[in-house]
Amino acid sequence: MSETKQNQFNQLPAGYEGEQKRRTDFASEDEKVAYDAANLLAKTNGGKDMATALLLVERQDDNRKALEGAMRRMIKDPKIDNCETKLSPEQVTWVREGIERDYDRTKLVNVPVLEGKGVPRFPSKEAALKSALKELKPEQVDYMMESPNPFSFQIKLVTPSNRLDLQRKLINDQPKRMGMPNQEQQDLYINPSVEQHITSQNNTQQIEWKWEFGQGEQIMQLEAWDDVKLTREVRRQRFKAQLPQGMKGTDLFTWATRMADALEKGKPLDIKFANDATNSSEYEEFLYTILDELGVLTEDQIRFLVDGYFYPYGRKAYLRRYLADGSDDDARFRAAVDGSIES
Repeated sequence: MSETKQNQFNQLPAGYEGEQKRRTDFASEDEKVAYDAANLLAKTNGGKDMATALLLVERQDDNRKALEGAMRRMIKDPKIDNCETKLSPEQVTWVREGIERDYDRTKLVNVPVLEGKGVPRFPSKEAALKSALKELKPEQVDYMMESPNPFSFQIKLVTPSNRLDLQRKLINDQPKRMGMPNQEQQDLYINPSVEQHITSQNNTQQIEWKWEFGQGEQIMQLEAWDDVKLTREVRRQRFKAQLPQGMKGTDLFTWATRMADALEKGKPLDIKFANDATNSSEYEEFLYTILDELGVLTEDQIRFLVDGYFYPYGRKAYLRRYLADGSDDDARFRAAVDGSIES
């Protein structure tokens, strides 16, 4: 190391009022890195926000990887310590904050209804976090962080195709908040052709909980890839083509869990009632979600897609078939990524 570099001050982030040291004041490079890491973390909320701390790194000769390692050792977060992940610190923070924010909510929607019904024990927050960090890819998290329609976390129950009873129960046993004076809220209705399409798929999937990040907004905005003048099937193909590898659209379990969550809140998916009223059929916007993961249903040589929505007059959630080769302004596609939860 040159004499000039040895005598340089170890500059601290702007606004830090602690002691500044020369490089020669440190016994080793590791000691210097630890000193810098501690001072960077000290400038963040609670002294543990590594993503924000790394944004403060300004010097060209700083070793970001070494700083990140030192910060991890200082934070010693048991939820991510020694966890395999390909994500950047900023992405890890985004995933962790999403799970911290939404875990209790998704537990509230699932556990009171499904506990003791022959399903596995609901996973812990820590298990969901470790599994998500291990399985998520950087390009997937980039996509979610940049999406105009926000992604949120949920845990969903995945079942064999012959266990539609559990998806019905998840929706039907939520509090009935959407009744009107002359019309009580009704149970989920599944079109018979749709039910046959689902149950005939020979899905031998075991019953298990999965973590998921998905677009769960009540009203989905149109995205840049979309064009409502195209047919629903062409839009479905365009939707699939713009997703990062490993991401998917909406399956039955994603939709059922999202709708159950929305009904528990009294704010059904894909419909915005005037003044958020729960006892009126007057609405401001009425859309529906294509369950694109269920593929194309063909009947008498006519192609259909499956979609889900809440009907404001019948006061119930519906799963129906809709012409694949038709078009309208109201169909929406919701992206998601999911994975198994290691115990």
